[in-house]
Amino acid sequence: MSTTYDELNQHFNQSWILYSGQLVRIRPNCFEQTGSTGIIIECVYPDFGTGADKWLVLNEGKLIMFESFKLWPIEEIK
Repeated sequence: MSTTYDELNQHFNQSWILYSGQLVRIRPNCFEQTGSTGIIIECVYPDFGTGADKWLVLNEGKLIMFESFKLWPIEEIK
């Protein structure tokens, strides 16, 4: 990922594999840098390679269903 000044701005090596129990940042679209935090409970609709999977996420005390493109894994900073 680069900034508007064409500087490399990639600080972390992140995986994009989603799984139950994972801590994730929920973003309504890919342009927002902030978002709420949630814990994945389970995969409700597996995509089987079509890119349309949906996940049940515990967010602010509620179980909400999100598409996978709205979930960004939060990983340990080393």
